[in-house]
Amino acid sequence: MVYIKLGNSLYCYFLRIFVLAFCIFIFGCSNHSITLGPGISPAYSDNVIVAFFDEAERQIETDDQRQVLAQALNDMLTLSPDELRKQRYANYQLEPGKWTLHEILARYYAARPPIEFDELLYEETASSRAKNAIKKALFSLQKSE
Repeated sequence: MVYIKLGNSLYCYFLRIFVLAFCIFIFGCSNHSITLGPGISPAYSDNVIVAFFDEAERQIETDDQRQVLAQALNDMLTLSPDELRKQRYANYQLEPGKWTLHEILARYYAARPPIEFDELLYEETASSRAKNAIKKALFSLQKSE
């Protein structure tokens, strides 16, 4: 009788591990195209903005580019996700209305490993963790002037 209980206990243990592994696989292979890459800490994997600003290095050459980036970061703190989707920024040649927020972040930051954003970028700007990461990035940008 003890052997059967032990067997059932082991069976339940392995079944739980299998179910957990299966769920991780299924949810890890979802339709979202957020790519965090192997170098991103699992602690940040629940918010792509936090992961991005933790791993990315700012790449700015001019004061004009600094102003465009500062505007985008301010917008991330103040605008709603729907307003952010519609917002456009000046490109490298300062032609207004050419780049989306995705393009601003991709061109003014170098993330290693690269992070690709999907539509969740806009929604995740509303979280308090993301706002703290954005404030930190904005502070760092202003301090480097």
